[in-house]
Amino acid sequence: MSSAKDKSFSGWGPFTFGMNFKDALTAQPGVVWDDEPSRKCAEAMSSSGCTLTAAQGSRVPLTAGVALLPTVIFNHDGKLAGLRLGTFLRGNITPAQCQSAYSQLLDHLQETWGPPTASASNMRRTRSTPTSDGVEHAPVTEDEAVVGRATFHVQPDGRQIILLSRYIGKTDTALAVCHLSIDYRGPDGLQPPEKFPHPLKNWY
Repeated sequence: MSSAKDKSFSGWGPFTFGMNFKDALTAQPGVVWDDEPSRKCAEAMSSSGCTLTAAQGSRVPLTAGVALLPTVIFNHDGKLAGLRLGTFLRGNITPAQCQSAYSQLLDHLQETWGPPTASASNMRRTRSTPTSDGVEHAPVTEDEAVVGRATFHVQPDGRQIILLSRYIGKTDTALAVCHLSIDYRGPDGLQPPEKFPHPLKNWY
C-alpha cells in the first residue's frame, strides 16, 4: 500500500490541470457557473488568464464536513492552472469557531497527504509562527487573526496544496468573517507569466 508521500495529484476531483475552459466548466455535475462571469472570464483569457467561482447553490460534496465552492484558475492559453476550494463564513462567528473549521480541513489533508511541509508564509498585518509540524499560526487579535496556513505535498514541478484560513472580527459596518480555502496549485509550466501573477500569489 502506498504512503501519503508517494501519492500524486493532477488536480482535484474531476478537475485536471491543463484541461480547457469548456471541459472544466462541465467537469463536475452539480456545479453551476453564472453566464455573465463565465463570458467575462472567457474574454479575458487570452490576455491575462482568468478566475471563475462557482455560483452559490452549486452542489459540491463536503470537504471534511465543510462546504467549499470551487474557483477555477486559467492561464492565458486557456488551460487550468489551479483550483481553489473556498468559503466565507459570516455572522456571529468567533475565532475559535474559525479555528475549529480550519482544524477539520487540516486533519483531512494530513490524513490524505501526510504532515505539512514547512514553508514561508506571506501573511498581512499579523506575523505567523512556523511550528515543528509545518503548520503556521498567527496570534488571534480582536479585529483580525490569520488562524493558520499549511502547505502539503510540494512537488518538484511546483504542484502543491495550500490550506489557508483568515478571521476578521466584527466591526461597526461589517459582520465577522472566517475565510477558509484549499489551493490546489498546478505545475509551474501552467502558471501565467510573472506580469500576470497567479491569482493566489501573495493572497495573504
